[in-house]
Amino acid sequence: MIRNYQVATTLNPTWYKAWHVWALSNFEVITQLETAQIAFSSRHYSTYVVPAVEGFWRSIALSPGSVLQDTLRLLTLWFDYGQDDQVSDAISRGLPTVSIDVWLEVIPQVCPGLVHDRPR
Repeated sequence: MIRNYQVATTLNPTWYKAWHVWALSNFEVITQLETAQIAFSSRHYSTYVVPAVEGFWRSIALSPGSVLQDTLRLLTLWFDYGQDDQVSDAISRGLPTVSIDVWLEVIPQVCPGLVHDRPR
């Protein structure tokens, strides 16, 4: 099934939904591997984590609306697997592809006290 989503991203590289579903499918496999407490190998990084990161970057860049959930999932992958060189490279390649405004939507979710508890 994941392969079909990847093909969709190739056939229509500007279709937000294809990138979103492909990234989300890879993310769900990662979640299942974590739940089953399966140790990650280099193959898991290159087969699931890096494609999920790349897919979320494209999904975020192409999205016509809110990208909060994809951005939070991307941050999860970054924090959990960013120590891997392949993942770190995918993060670095993707950063300049999205608008800085993406992060403004995420800040209240990541740092809630920063926004709501500020003195006036």
